[in-house]
Amino acid sequence: MELWCIEVNDVFEANYENIKKVFLLYHSQRQKHMSSKNALDLMMKQTDLQFTPKEAMFCLGYSKMTVRDESFNFIEYVKVQFVELLEMIGRMAKIKFRNTVQEEEPLATKIELVLDMILPLANVTRVPVAIKDAEESESDEDY
Repeated sequence: MELWCIEVNDVFEANYENIKKVFLLYHSQRQKHMSSKNALDLMMKQTDLQFTPKEAMFCLGYSKMTVRDESFNFIEYVKVQFVELLEMIGRMAKIKFRNTVQEEEPLATKIELVLDMILPLANVTRVPVAIKDAEESESDEDY
C-alpha cells in the first residue's frame, strides 16, 4: 500500500496534534483508549464518511497490529492505538474515494479530504502541508 511514503507522512506530521485531539475525544476516566466501537462509530455515524459496516470493519481490521500473547491480552483487540488510527485513516481514504473522480488523486490528497471530515469532531481544521524546496545537492565530482 502506498500509505508509508513521504507525501503521506508529511500530511500526518502536519496534522499530528489535531489527529491526536480526535483520538483523545474517546478517552474518559473509565476508558483510557479509543475502542473498536468508537472507531466504527467514527466511520459510520459521527462523520459524513458514511461507511457501510463491511467497509468500516475492513478499515479497522486491516489497521490492527498483531497482539502479543493474545490469549492473555485479548482486550488489546478492542483497543485502537494511535498508530492504528493513522493507518485506518489511510485505508478510509483509499476506500472512500473508490469509483469517484478523486480515485486517481494521490493518497495524500485523499487523506487530506478524510481529515477534513473527521477533524471537525475535535473543533479543529486540517493544517496544510508546508511545501519545502528541494535542496540542490553537490555531485560526487565536486568532492
